[in-house]
Amino acid sequence: MPASQLSPGHAPSHYDILEVSHTASPEVIRAAYRSLMQRYHPDKNPGDKQAAERAVLVAQAYETLADAERRAAYDQSLNELYGNVFGVYNDATATSSATYGQEERSYSREHPHIRATSPKSRISFIILLCACVLIVAVFWVLIITVRRIATPGPHRSTPPVNPPVTAEAPPHDSPTVRRRLRIMQTAPQSVQSTPPLPQDDALPVPGAATAEKKNTTGREIPALVTDLSVALMNPKNPGEATGYRLEIPVIAIRLGGKQTISARDHLSNMATSIRQALEDRLQAADYDSLMTFNGEVDLARQILTTIAQATSLPVCAEDAGQDADDCYGLAAVRLPEAYVVK
Repeated sequence: MPASQLSPGHAPSHYDILEVSHTASPEVIRAAYRSLMQRYHPDKNPGDKQAAERAVLVAQAYETLADAERRAAYDQSLNELYGNVFGVYNDATATSSATYGQEERSYSREHPHIRATSPKSRISFIILLCACVLIVAVFWVLIITVRRIATPGPHRSTPPVNPPVTAEAPPHDSPTVRRRLRIMQTAPQSVQSTPPLPQDDALPVPGAATAEKKNTTGREIPALVTDLSVALMNPKNPGEATGYRLEIPVIAIRLGGKQTISARDHLSNMATSIRQALEDRLQAADYDSLMTFNGEVDLARQILTTIAQATSLPVCAEDAGQDADDCYGLAAVRLPEAYVVK
């Protein structure tokens, strides 16, 4: 035990028992208490009465000095008993902040296995830890955002911007030109895109051409169905949608030469039923077939057959040699504007 800080002959104070200065901070006192208790605890010194007595004194000293009010009262009593040995306690407290650094360094040299941690260092450590966590969180959010932007949704195929055309199709400048050319090459007369005007072998008579043109124009309904949009389904699995839509801006139909007015009125009255029948039928249209060279020809044939079934009107088989002028019913379907699949 070191010599007493009091005059010789005085009993050792609590500071002497804990081996600290009277200006020691609470952290230094706590560290000294833990060190001495580990050294003199009865469990580590069985049968040693001096160690047990020393442990009791250490506990009593720490119990007094650990409490600020009890420590102040204890210092005041020491000043009164021993003639202001420590000086005024308030002065020592006022200068404790200046001497705390020296006391901590000296105690650390005496007890290298104990490190007293100041409140400022703990606060700095907490702030540093929170900053690291925040940086990691921001970095992780950025990674997730970039992945979502760069990666498309699962099980989702992006439809081609320009649907591929088979190798047989020659390059053309526009869909309209391509549609006109392939119909002129392959389409039968019943599904011509632009039906020719009827020709007359006789010599022209004044006014006859105008009358014939009016008669032909009256046999055509230029906009039987408009803005038809159909969601294409999988032909192999009717309940599964393909994600594509077939859009037909205008469907025109040409009638036979007999009872044209009656057929026109019949079609006008059943316009709603015709539209519904076309939506039901064209749902099963195959995407690959629509994008082939003869896609428009096949589509016009399907539309003509569907309208005939919905209205119970006969179809004039012009490609079989039947004259449309002598026929009652449907002569041909025409698509004035190119359809779109997207």
